[in-house]
Amino acid sequence: MKFSDIVSSNYQSLSQTDKQLCRFLLDHAKLIENMTCEETAVQAYTSKATLSRLAKKLGFRGFNELKISVMNNDNHFDIDIVSASLAEFLQIYIDENVIKFNSIFSLIEQANKIFICYTGFHQKKLAEILQEILIKYGVTSNLFGTQETTTNESIIKHIKKDNLIFVFSHSGSSNELCKLMDQLMICNAKFISITQSKTCKLAQKADIAIYFNNCIPEEYSYQFYSGFNMILLNYFNIFLKNKDS
Repeated sequence: MKFSDIVSSNYQSLSQTDKQLCRFLLDHAKLIENMTCEETAVQAYTSKATLSRLAKKLGFRGFNELKISVMNNDNHFDIDIVSASLAEFLQIYIDENVIKFNSIFSLIEQANKIFICYTGFHQKKLAEILQEILIKYGVTSNLFGTQETTTNESIIKHIKKDNLIFVFSHSGSSNELCKLMDQLMICNAKFISITQSKTCKLAQKADIAIYFNNCIPEEYSYQFYSGFNMILLNYFNIFLKNKDS
């Protein structure tokens, strides 16, 4: 299993410090390649003990085993297969107008407030990118994760009918996500789902569903989800830039 997938599956049990440390390790994999635990801790502005505890939390026997997993994070899949699939499906989606940026733009214009929900490690990164894109065009938004129970309860109380919610979820079918969406639908807010499948529960309930086909090997699922949506966010950025000019 990839290091990023291990982090995603343990995301709910990780502290904010743990999450930031995981992000550092993934972003600086080459830097830490020949470093000891102590040297890596210095670079990450943390302690050797904190790194060791993180390794144990994620199921590794120690830092060296964790580091090997980080180094191999992107090495076990065929990049040509993923790239070809991305290119093929993206072209099909654009040609068939499945991705309706004009409709999304209209919802953004009409929304009094915008919220961006995410379900895990990969999805949080995509949510943060979308937030940055919106900020560039003067649109503010609030991020929240499905695991953040206290935060969610507070946010739900403030969501109104004229609000818009983006939801990033790989499966779109987790129990906690479906429960949260049922609560949000009571508010009658509009929401846009970004999932793997068009048949998942989340996509079926969304006002606009962005998804890709299921006919890819399971082992490429997360790479495809992340890559596909990174490209979509780039297109969306260009679309907003053109609208703004």
